[in-house]
Amino acid sequence: MFNKFGNIMFWILISIISVLSIPGAVLSQEVINTHTKSAQSEEPINNNDKLQYVVAPILGYSTDEGFIIGGLSGITRPDGLILYPYSYYGTTGRIIVKIEGEVPLRSGFISGSTAFRRIARDLYSPVGDGQVIAKATVDRVKTNISFLKSVSQNVQIGPSLKFDMSQASDIESAEGNPLVIAPDRFIKGSVILLGPQFRYRTTDTMRPYDGTIISTSILAGRSNSDLFINPRFDLSADFSAALAKPVSNLLRFYIRGMTKFQLETPASVRNHMGGESTVRGHLEHRDYGRRLVAGRAQLNLKTITNWLLPSQIMNKLWDRLPIQPISYETVAFYDAGAVGDPDFGWRKTRNGFGCGLRVIVPPRIVGHFDIGYSADSGYRIYVGAGETL
Repeated sequence: MFNKFGNIMFWILISIISVLSIPGAVLSQEVINTHTKSAQSEEPINNNDKLQYVVAPILGYSTDEGFIIGGLSGITRPDGLILYPYSYYGTTGRIIVKIEGEVPLRSGFISGSTAFRRIARDLYSPVGDGQVIAKATVDRVKTNISFLKSVSQNVQIGPSLKFDMSQASDIESAEGNPLVIAPDRFIKGSVILLGPQFRYRTTDTMRPYDGTIISTSILAGRSNSDLFINPRFDLSADFSAALAKPVSNLLRFYIRGMTKFQLETPASVRNHMGGESTVRGHLEHRDYGRRLVAGRAQLNLKTITNWLLPSQIMNKLWDRLPIQPISYETVAFYDAGAVGDPDFGWRKTRNGFGCGLRVIVPPRIVGHFDIGYSADSGYRIYVGAGETL
């Protein structure tokens, strides 16, 4: 059933990996300065031209995913290249394969991510807190690519492309009976959008330390669904603003706000609440709609710096892995957000808070492990690569 879907996912992954593997690009001095600023008061930067990389296993447990096993890696280079490939499998049937990163060009960046997810998803009634009304296995492919040209030291502008497709199988009622008519959320849908993106930053987007990041995009294109007679014109507008600020040599805080707007996007690929990018602790995909507002605050505390033992152990297991210093930070966070839709209005505001750990291979490779709690969803565990700003 998923042959076409799987083929599209495969070729998208191959094309992104090919683009992100462009060798020999030279980053402008202004951008190098921006990356250097992200590591001020941090561990020293490796100034040679060799690739820096780290790999690590993922082992854990979460309510949504069951026991999870997989691996993540980080690859970086002093000219600004950074890639995060990772994947894992959960015993509830969840599969995630993702690569994200940023590749330097002579006068800008290629920035983006591509991911394939297979998730066992419950569908909740949009009325009140709602009850589970259906469930299915959902396959989703999502790709975002931006080609950003530096017009000054801190400003980049360029085209951005978004592709998102979702398809469900094994659609059942809450009691486990097969459904002849699928709910809108489980009907196949897709969007492909293109438009301008503007980004202002005074710190590294992948490893923010001291500065501001503002990003906005307006994308237009086509959406399609098995519910539509013909494809429809669609529009998407996103805005986010973030601040990273050190309070002392050991402590710094992050704050971020974001909004998302969609016009005719099919239900299966609409904005949703929950997950590490919105409200940690809240049940992922419980709330969804074409309007989203979210914010977060986070404190990072340096706990251990320049510890060689973990990489020495990994080097003993596989001598091709380099011995390099690793630092650790503990974090505390609070997230809040809400989604709305013209069809049913705004859902209630969701809140989540928790703590976590950051594993850093200086200056830019970061792995994260967060435990979030929400009063209406319980505890959730998040494992991945990159900072969660």
